[in-house]
Amino acid sequence: MEHPHFCFPIHLARIIPCGTRKFRNFERSSESCAMTREVTASLRSRRAPTRLSSSGRMSLLDRVHFCGLSMGGMIGLWLGVNAADRLNKLVLCNTAARIGTPESWNARIEAVRKNGMKSVAPAVVERWFSPAFRHKAPAAISNTQKVLENANPDGYAACCAAVRDFDFRVPLSRIRMPTLVIAGALDPATPPADGRFLAHHIPGARYAELNAAHLSNIEDQGPFNSEVAAFLNS
Repeated sequence: MEHPHFCFPIHLARIIPCGTRKFRNFERSSESCAMTREVTASLRSRRAPTRLSSSGRMSLLDRVHFCGLSMGGMIGLWLGVNAADRLNKLVLCNTAARIGTPESWNARIEAVRKNGMKSVAPAVVERWFSPAFRHKAPAAISNTQKVLENANPDGYAACCAAVRDFDFRVPLSRIRMPTLVIAGALDPATPPADGRFLAHHIPGARYAELNAAHLSNIEDQGPFNSEVAAFLNS
């Protein structure tokens, strides 16, 4: 089994990837939207999602490595404190203990609810990839924008609200499993300072900085895969 943004077999690493592709899948069916609502409500209330223990993928494995990017990284932070007994290692990519401001998220939520996903997709994609990569890989940019434009607006707005309300700065020191933090040197959404903050406050965490913007697993795929593989195999 191969994940599209990892070059190594994920079954060997027992890794659960959580990021852009999962976000897309969550947004495109009624069941997925229901799970999105449950996960976002869990992040906001800090209670455990029902599916984590009863029917989720993690229930199929005793312990796993977890790799999360952006909002997936926030989920990883939460799991690192609240489901530590289920995790071997934690990889936090292009994420932060707190992202953005309430005002910026409220403006995005309002725009999506009033005008749909196409009203925000171009600006969001500009923040996801550096100018150099957008020039180098126009097909990848176009495909990514189409995925975002086709996302369910209610699910997307719920995710924005969850990120807006998430603040995990205080509990970071309670994460005790081996952790790798990956940041993008060109990331305007979760800049390197956010990644260094995580690495400084999570005991023993490693820090790696890639030449990429927010979706470093796509923009700098080779070094991203190398960092993750080296960490999981160490």
